[in-house]
Amino acid sequence: IGNTEKARKAKAIMEIKEFETQAELYQLNNGKPITALSDLYPEYLKEAPGPDPWGNEYVVTIESDGTVRVTSSGVTSDETEGKAGGQTADWGK
Repeated sequence: IGNTEKARKAKAIMEIKEFETQAELYQLNNGKPITALSDLYPEYLKEAPGPDPWGNEYVVTIESDGTVRVTSSGVTSDETEGKAGGQTADWGK
């Protein structure tokens, strides 16, 4: 993998982790999960969430236990390669 692609993945992972952390705080404060990343701005995020490093929108999925999962067309927060919609496959294994 080239350095540019590694940097994109690293940035996406960092952003996803931040979005998921802030989504947890939102849920604790409001008693309900977010419906979109825009729910986090401006109270929980300094900047409005933009597209992932590949130019695609991040996808928000609410799991059955209420956990908010954010995915990208490139990666998910657990560093697995992902597809929009939350489908993941082992990355680098």
